[in-house]
Amino acid sequence: MLLPAALEQLHVKRVVIPPHPGLFSALGLLGTDLVYYDSQSAYMVLTPDAAPRVSSIFDTMEGKLRSRLPSGADGVMIRRSFDGRLLGQSWETPLVEVPEGPITEATIQRMIELFHDEYERRYGNRFPVVPVQGVTYRLQLVVPVEKVSYDRLQYAGNGSPAEPRPTRTLKVRHLQDEPFDAPEYAREVLGPGMQVAGPAVIREGLSTTFLLAGQLAEVGRLGEISIRRASC
Repeated sequence: MLLPAALEQLHVKRVVIPPHPGLFSALGLLGTDLVYYDSQSAYMVLTPDAAPRVSSIFDTMEGKLRSRLPSGADGVMIRRSFDGRLLGQSWETPLVEVPEGPITEATIQRMIELFHDEYERRYGNRFPVVPVQGVTYRLQLVVPVEKVSYDRLQYAGNGSPAEPRPTRTLKVRHLQDEPFDAPEYAREVLGPGMQVAGPAVIREGLSTTFLLAGQLAEVGRLGEISIRRASC
């Protein structure tokens, strides 16, 4: 309802209304991977001698999380990271990647390098001679789920988009002293390639889209409605 109006206020070229916008959050939830998460704090300077302890921390968290996985979970992905800081600092640089595989002396050295890379990216400085202190170790077990997909729509008839026909004309009051006429369109009959010029109302079961004057909506091949300023 409000997204086309936001287009006039934001520095963006277009906004997109997805298929079934009234169900968009629910569809996103259905397609979201299951993530099992744990973290543990352990202050230690990252040196080669720290490898066994870091390995034990991640192994313990992984064992605990795997006991919570649903039966038959396939394709489980492991994501490891740590929060670190330069020794003597009072703040951490979070979510530094931990390489895959066993935690070895080489892994610890790579963790240190990745910390300095992330620190430089965030703060613009690099201090490779200062020891790195690990603070918090984080683990995610990600169980992928099937994603929601949308079928590509076909042009009707001769392959060219038809002219959309409004179902009725409405009297609309929107930021003006006097009401004005706006055609109303049923979204389910808007095929790919069809264009609707504002002001107009696009109605569907769980959502209403109000197109402002000077805006142009076009239906895409997946049923999405892309809205831009007509002058763009």
